[in-house]
Amino acid sequence: GQYRAWLDAHKASPEDLAAQAQAVLTVQPKFSIVVPVFEPNAGYLSACISSVVRQSYANWELLVVDASPHDGIAARCLERIVYLRLERNLGIAGNTNVGIENATGDWIAFLDYDDILEPDALFCYARAIVRDADATALFCDEDTFEVDGQYRFPVFKSELNLDLLYSYNCVTHFLAVKRETLEAIGTSPDDVTGAQDYDL
Repeated sequence: GQYRAWLDAHKASPEDLAAQAQAVLTVQPKFSIVVPVFEPNAGYLSACISSVVRQSYANWELLVVDASPHDGIAARCLERIVYLRLERNLGIAGNTNVGIENATGDWIAFLDYDDILEPDALFCYARAIVRDADATALFCDEDTFEVDGQYRFPVFKSELNLDLLYSYNCVTHFLAVKRETLEAIGTSPDDVTGAQDYDL
């Protein structure tokens, strides 16, 4: 109960979101959000897409990379997004790389189809970029929600801690990487499939 009260107190209010939508930032980076899918759950994918569409920050594109063996759920969930249909499943690392190759944003971000963004997530990232022009990667706290919509397992993350990062993927979602940085390090090879976010 205490955590839910804390979360409600710290979430962006409708007034906050309206102000963010009108804010003029000195830099307005474009975020390309890559979502690889393979036979996704329609409800989860629809909620994921809706959470991006509802962002208070408007300069984004969403790339859904569908490796499902037949047309269906992903194609029906599209709103204002780039839909990339693959002839065959390249594995999650390969499917993600297709999204990266087709992204046009200044920053490339990564979501799973069952992730949901808070409506001010991209605004917070854009504001962080304005504050630190040298930033090359962004990540945030996260939580796990249950079917009933209750958040129960918060992960409050420290600033980048290399010792911790060498132990396990303490960054996970919602990772965003500057395009120039991603071009310099390259995309993930097939042998890290399932851990491509950690590899990046």
